[in-house]
Amino acid sequence: MGLALVERAGLTPASQPHLKQVVCEMGGKNALIIDTSSDLDEAVAAVRASACGYQGQKCSACSRLIVVDPQGPLGPAIGAVVRRLVQATRTLRLGDPREPAMDLGPMIDAAARDRLQAML
Repeated sequence: MGLALVERAGLTPASQPHLKQVVCEMGGKNALIIDTSSDLDEAVAAVRASACGYQGQKCSACSRLIVVDPQGPLGPAIGAVVRRLVQATRTLRLGDPREPAMDLGPMIDAAARDRLQAML
């Protein structure tokens, strides 16, 4: 149903004298956009801080990353961002949140902790 609606919204029949107005919502959480003029070191640091600060439990946490790449969706810019973001994420320090050097505190339960550690 959703795809058909999007397809219909993009078509203007010859009998229709005006363009349709469409508003597309990306979701409730924030996106961060990295374009071709971005400093990748600064952009990756900003994504890491936004997504992981306060355990990622804040309304402004980055939960979506948009990378502008003139080469297309699998171009070199997206690859560079992904490699750097993975590298930056691997440096997260997990531990007692009362310690200033820690980036992330405890998880809700052992299963959540195990899922996170499997990704690192």
